[in-house]
This record gives sequence, C-alpha cells and structure tokens, in this order.
Amino acid sequence: MSQSESVENSKVLQKRHLKSVVPSEYHGLLLVDKPEGMTSHDVVARIRRVLGIKAVGHTGTLDPMASGLMVLLLGEATKISDYLLNGDKGYALAVQLGVRTDSLDRTGEVLSKETVDIPMEKIQSAIESLQGSHELLIPKFSAKKVDGKKLYEYARKSVEIDWPSKEMSFFDFKEIEIQADSFQLEMKCSKGSFIRSWSSQVGENLRVGATLTSLRRVYSHPYQIGEAIPLDDLEAAVHLMREEGQNVLPLKTCFPESFIPLVESLPTLKGLTVVGKNERLLRNGQVPSEIKKRLVPEQKEVNKRKAGVWMKAISGRTGQLLAILELQPQKQVKTKRIFNTF
Repeated sequence: MSQSESVENSKVLQKRHLKSVVPSEYHGLLLVDKPEGMTSHDVVARIRRVLGIKAVGHTGTLDPMASGLMVLLLGEATKISDYLLNGDKGYALAVQLGVRTDSLDRTGEVLSKETVDIPMEKIQSAIESLQGSHELLIPKFSAKKVDGKKLYEYARKSVEIDWPSKEMSFFDFKEIEIQADSFQLEMKCSKGSFIRSWSSQVGENLRVGATLTSLRRVYSHPYQIGEAIPLDDLEAAVHLMREEGQNVLPLKTCFPESFIPLVESLPTLKGLTVVGKNERLLRNGQVPSEIKKRLVPEQKEVNKRKAGVWMKAISGRTGQLLAILELQPQKQVKTKRIFNTF
C-alpha cells in the first residue's frame, strides 16, 4: 500500500468513528481562534476529529492567510446558520503600499513593486475617503461564483471575464497607525465585504497600489476575539478528559466564554415556553392550537407592521430549544426549524 493510500484510508476510518448522534452538551456555538495557515475547512475537520462528531459547520470563511475568530456550529446549531450569517465582522489589518499582487494580498504573485514615501496626511485622507459604502471589485481569487464557476477557477486559468463588483460597507475605523509606505488599523465591515478589495482600492486612490499583508478577525457579531479558544487549548482539554476516562467534554463548564448553548445562541428572538403534549406536537412539526392562541397578540402586531418575525419555542421541561416559529402577515404560524437536542 502506498503512503497516499494509507493516508486516505486513515481519513476514511476517522470519518467512520465520528458520531452521528451528538451529545447534548455539544449543541451550540463554539468560538475558536483560527491560526494562520489553516483553511476554514481545516478548522472544521479538526473540531470534528477532536470532539468526535460529524455535525460541525461555521458562519463565515477565513482565508488561510488570516487568523482570528471563527464561530463554529455544533450539532443542532448547524440548523441556525441562516440566522447568524448576516452580522457585521471586525478585523485588524496591515497594508503595504507600493505593491500590487494578483490575489490582492501577500500570498499572491507580485505584479508591480515600487518604493514609496507618501505623506501621512495623504494616506490618512485616502483611508477616510473609503469609509462607508462603496462599489468595489470582488477579488479574482475568491469563491464568488459567475456562471456557475468560482472566480478563482477563472483566475487560475487566466480566463478573461467581466469581473463582478458589489457594494461593500466599511466603518468604525480605529487605532490607525500610518507610516510612509504602510498602515495598520481596525475596522468593521458588512457581510460579504472583502478587506482585500478595500485595501487595494486605497492603493489605487494613492496611485501606487497596495496589498494586504496581515488580517485578523477580531469580531463576528455579537462575539469578540477575547471570547475565543485556541484550537490547541481545546484539543489539550479533550485529551486530558479522555485520560481521566470521560467521553464527553462539558464545554460550557470548561469554556464558559467560548461555548454558547443552543438555547442561548439567538438572544434577539423572543422566547415562548412550551410544555406537555404541545412539546410533543411541536417536535413533530405541528403548531398546537393552544400555541396559536397564545401568539394572537404577536400575530396582530406582525399583520400591522407587515413584517414577519421568528420566535423561539423552549421546552418547559428541559429548558432546551425545541423549534423556531415563523409568523408572517396574514398567514398561519408555522415551524421554521425543529431541534432534536434530547
């Protein structure tokens, strides 16, 4: 057997040992600090291996060059990704002026390079001019799709296309440090905005080019990097637990800032406690008539505002999240998501 076949067989065996049934202690959000050099997929795969479960997702990709906060979805929390993807992100970044690369960051091929000495006031002005919303080109080396293909597939084959752009928003600039040929700062941006596009545009506005040299995600609404756990620390805790004969790591007890139980993961949604037979009916996707009656005031408000809302149904017996209910104007309330956390 070749070495590559051995590695592949090892991966298959690892997947077979992952649990389809997730322990109740694992349903929720896990905040981790991704190191440079790993893909987001690498992080998910490592968490699957460390915790021994299949159901792991995330709420936003980080490029291999970047480090920082990733919000991982464990177990039944993978069902709420749609409710978590729209939040703002925050980054600490560094930009080198006078350099252009094909990827718009330091990992790409250098297209041009020059020594620059730019007055700091001019750099400051260029930075401030790109606060707010701007229509910017999407990086060629990105996963954005055009005609069914990812942009990086076109770029790698040097295929010329009409390169797409989109509106991106950048705000809350702070801790700006400027030198004659570079700068650093922290900022927040809207969902789907590319820091690479922004930093490149600063360079173009200064007519010298620019490339992103460092990127660290420090915020993913509403969570901060200080709440995240390094992957090595998590793995060490699991290893120690298994040495002590335990099979499941109590994440909330061990990492109270880094793990958010499923029932606490949607704090902006109003909660509704459900008991008895109503709980059983909800688990089967039915909205009991008693629940509909209790929601009459909310339904009237939805009809008045002509805007739908989501609500959490919580078990009065276990305190766990049962379902997400959807109320729409002039429509019957229905179950949007059902959670099997028992």
